Amino acid sequence: MNCKFIVRRGYLCRAVHAQKNLVELVEILALVQDLPWRCVMLGDGPLLDIIKHTIAAHHLEERFYLPGWGDHKTSHDLFDAERPCSSCLPSRRDYPWLVCKPSASGLAIVASRAGGNVDLVDPGSNGSLADSDDREAFSSALRSLLSDREALLNARRASLVRARRFDIRTVADQYETIFL
Repeated sequence: MNCKFIVRRGYLCRAVHAQKNLVELVEILALVQDLPWRCVMLGDGPLLDIIKHTIAAHHLEERFYLPGWGDHKTSHDLFDAERPCSSCLPSRRDYPWLVCKPSASGLAIVASRAGGNVDLVDPGSNGSLADSDDREAFSSALRSLLSDREALLNARRASLVRARRFDIRTVADQYETIFL
């Protein structure tokens, strides 16, 4: 089983910033380099050179694809073409939209406990949560998913189910119930 990760560096904003913690993501993936995976990072920004240097320091160049910045359609096309199975987001800040799309697409999620992620990820069901700088917790969660095909498939199915709670129609119906 070869798992692919999609990481959107700057999906809604154009720059790679420290709060997205993508250098840490490279360090986390280096801890599971004995397992089959590939990581796609979209975007550009001031940390791109540091990310590339960290990838090279771990000899992971063949495992990462860094296509640069693309528009909304390009990122969706790449997402569809790569057919990822998991999303790993060790961000230090609240970026729940970076969990919504992967969850709605049926990806297993490994994310930080930042902000809205705690509402989108049900640990043990559709993925795992960890503190943003806890490499061991992130790598352990990824190792569990990447080494157990059934656990990965179950987490992917659970993501699809959980994402329905955040579908615009569901949320609109809930607002109507509360406010009307």
